[in-house]
Amino acid sequence: MRRSDGSNERAWRRFPHDPVYLLKPPSPNVLLITRNSSLVPLVAATGCTRVQKVLLMKTVSAVDVAKGYLEEKIVKGVIFPGQQIKEEDISRQLNISRPPIREAFKILEGEGLVYRRPNRGVFVSQIKEKDVWEVYTLLESLCELALRLAFDLISEKETRKLERIVSEMDSCVQRHSRKVIARYQDLNSRFHCFFAEIADHQRLRIMLFNLTTQIRRLSYQAFLDKDHMRRSNLEHENILEAIRKGDREKALKLTRLHVEKVSRKHKAIAAQST
Repeated sequence: MRRSDGSNERAWRRFPHDPVYLLKPPSPNVLLITRNSSLVPLVAATGCTRVQKVLLMKTVSAVDVAKGYLEEKIVKGVIFPGQQIKEEDISRQLNISRPPIREAFKILEGEGLVYRRPNRGVFVSQIKEKDVWEVYTLLESLCELALRLAFDLISEKETRKLERIVSEMDSCVQRHSRKVIARYQDLNSRFHCFFAEIADHQRLRIMLFNLTTQIRRLSYQAFLDKDHMRRSNLEHENILEAIRKGDREKALKLTRLHVEKVSRKHKAIAAQST
């Protein structure tokens, strides 16, 4: 979306932790914006007939916008494996120039979502069973390593954060739809990366994040099955319960089994699509 100053190299996105409200008073051509603390008195003072909760916006680069747009289309299967992505199409759809799109292509190529054919262009990559095997042989070891490094450092504060993550994932399960799957994926990644954060191992956190990004298309398809999403989060709850009880070996074993189960699910999906 263009800014009011006409710039087409910056865009707006939601910043989910700072809600504001749009109020429409009876007076024409007037729009008020307020935060929660002043909502009630302002509504009473102005006689507003319409109140809409929105999210505060912040600026991000055009590269981020293009990357996010393409990533969502690829993950949800709107742009399918083998399909060419043309710069001019994305430029027109997002109303941004081509250089940021080229930069977005480079990032997505690094994440394994697209690939280049010399003199042909950029295409959506296909995830094969071997790709899944490669990713999950790493994920199994790295998820277990992250928890092992973090276990003795997990305080009550960190436990409460994990509980909130699992609780929000449970809410996603209850509200299961295509719209909430992306949020569940983010929380799922957050759960496993959080142990690397506790251990203060940034390279490990980045590796975990990058690997989960590479198979995000498969996890989206897998989570279309509500029962799979429910079982997935039940496994998170069991891992968390072992952490609460201080049972290191059980938590590690449950993590390993959890990753193995997800790996089998994703291999099956990859096999069906090839």
